[in-house]
Amino acid sequence: ADPVDPGVLELLASHLASCGAYARAEQLFGLSQRLSAAGGRDTGTLDRILTLHALSWGARGPRGPIDALGADLAQMRYRVEQEVKQREGQVLEGSVPAPEAARLAPDAEILRLLAAVDAGDGAVLAESARDFAGSVEGRLRMMADPSMRPEGLTQEEFAFQVVVGLVRRSIVWAFAATDEAALAADLQALEVDVKLPAQTPAMRVIAAWRAIRRGAAAEALPLLEGGLGDDEFVTAMGRLARAEALFATGDLAGATREWDEIHVTAPLSAYGVYAWRRLDAVGAERQARRALADEVTRVAGTLPGWLDAMLGDVRNAIYLEVLAPGQSLPAAERTTLDVTLRNISRMPLGLGPDRSVSARLLVGSRIGRAEEWMGIDDGLAEVVSLERRLRLLPGEELRARVWVDPGLSGWLTEADSAVTSRQRFRVVQGFVATQHGGLGVGPWCVFAESGVVTRTTLPEALLTPDDLAQRLATAPADQVP
Repeated sequence: ADPVDPGVLELLASHLASCGAYARAEQLFGLSQRLSAAGGRDTGTLDRILTLHALSWGARGPRGPIDALGADLAQMRYRVEQEVKQREGQVLEGSVPAPEAARLAPDAEILRLLAAVDAGDGAVLAESARDFAGSVEGRLRMMADPSMRPEGLTQEEFAFQVVVGLVRRSIVWAFAATDEAALAADLQALEVDVKLPAQTPAMRVIAAWRAIRRGAAAEALPLLEGGLGDDEFVTAMGRLARAEALFATGDLAGATREWDEIHVTAPLSAYGVYAWRRLDAVGAERQARRALADEVTRVAGTLPGWLDAMLGDVRNAIYLEVLAPGQSLPAAERTTLDVTLRNISRMPLGLGPDRSVSARLLVGSRIGRAEEWMGIDDGLAEVVSLERRLRLLPGEELRARVWVDPGLSGWLTEADSAVTSRQRFRVVQGFVATQHGGLGVGPWCVFAESGVVTRTTLPEALLTPDDLAQRLATAPADQVP
């Protein structure tokens, strides 16, 4: 396996987390994030952010993700509040939502909800349940307006989304047990308006959590027998309810098996971390579990320090050198550079696209005393490929003399050939696209600069039109195109 493949690191993180070694798993997932960003992948997706919160929760407890998500929510509402103030009197009343309408994504809210239960924070639990319910209500209201519905959504699909929203909100109300009146209203809608049968998995999960919260866990167990459907949220909350009911009725072994299976199946999810924390809280084989986590962490810690250093800083793995063949170059002559790419790590590294080491180079130049690198940020850079090998062994290097300005940048240099200029080149290995649409240095790229090259004046550029015509008329045939 390639140790600088983000997918490999994520797989290792998942395995470590399934053994309870969340601190080490968090480190590896963080390295995966950096490598993914270096490859131009989007590391700010909701799924990846929630995974980071889940790992933090598993490693250091629930307070970290609770505070982080609370800060995100406060910032969202502050921005809305400022927008309301700025636009006050300029728009119709109600055209800008109230700050309270800004809410976390539903999946993020579920993580905050479960973490609040783990932390025993009733205030956050109640707030999280209200916000989740508000998110569902806002989405249902939006979809009820045909002009606001997603394009192509049929009436039947809309009706299905309404049921899904009511079901999830009801399960949250039943789990949190913070607003019985709101839960009763949703159940009224499901039972009377929607006519959702009581034997459906969703209705059984709702009833089970209600029984557990009122201290009748024995009544919950028959409700949770059989399948729980294929909806991830309903299934996860149903399995958590089954584990809780088993524990409350004195079946610690059964509860342990259920929580353990939830955790091992999805160790990087909010449900998996919650199950792990419940196992630890009730003391189920606590010593053995902590011993396993400590042993796995110890084994993972035996990975060579140089591997961590290499993954954390590409300069510990790749060396790039750029040399200009000479210090002076005629203005009209093509520019070449001697490029050396060396593996300075202690392990073989794949070379080429989708491998550890990118073989594509981005070349920009700076002329005279210019402060900006021509091409690096303005789209004029030249791209050079060194895909001549499959991999580089430790200490092995690839050398090549490359033509670095065959395109527009070279033409611009020649167009300025009436004056002597000084030129320096920057080469970026493993470049990435920037947010402005250009190309530049990424978080796992290396770059190097050449020495100064003097571009001498092209004598013909100084001729008058008459002198140039005379030169062309008398030049040998092999010199005139």
